[in-house]
Amino acid sequence: MSWRRAEVLREVRRWSGAVEYAVRLATEDPAGLPSEVRALAYLAMVGEPCPGDTVLLNVKIGRAHV
Repeated sequence: MSWRRAEVLREVRRWSGAVEYAVRLATEDPAGLPSEVRALAYLAMVGEPCPGDTVLLNVKIGRAHV
């Protein structure tokens, strides 16, 4: 697990208690993540980010095994 700083770009969808956002990572990711990724906010825990806000993402990167 690692941390990434990102900027909120737009809301993608929402449901009771959570919102999915498109965010842009602040720096190039050494693990090769694209610069725009999806992020999930649980509103009771973190409030409601708005486009333009800077957020801190908790990221887990795994590899698929075939």
